[in-house]
Amino acid sequence: MKKKPCPDCDAEVGDPHTEGCDVERCTVCKGQRLSCNCKGHKRMLAEWTGEWPGVEECRERGWYCQDGFGPDRRWGSFCPCPKNAPGAREDLNRLAHFHATGKDTKYEGCTRTPRKA
Repeated sequence: MKKKPCPDCDAEVGDPHTEGCDVERCTVCKGQRLSCNCKGHKRMLAEWTGEWPGVEECRERGWYCQDGFGPDRRWGSFCPCPKNAPGAREDLNRLAHFHATGKDTKYEGCTRTPRKA
């Protein structure tokens, strides 16, 4: 499957994002480069890999999520789930929390349960 160019700046796979790209991640803090305050973000433009930033790292860590529901059965929130759960996708929120805090505590105390088939 051919990887597509960056959806914001049209960088091809292996090319750096253009200045001001919304998709590019900071090479230091892993946050959105456009809005981070790292001094290191001016050092280099990250390359577009053909996938949304963080997706590959989530796969490596086995971090997936799906829309979930709590005891009140309301939809719209996320909960961790196995890779093969219905509607599973890479958990970029968990990854962002991990990069910001250094801890995998995104779902501590979570009462949501993954959907079954």
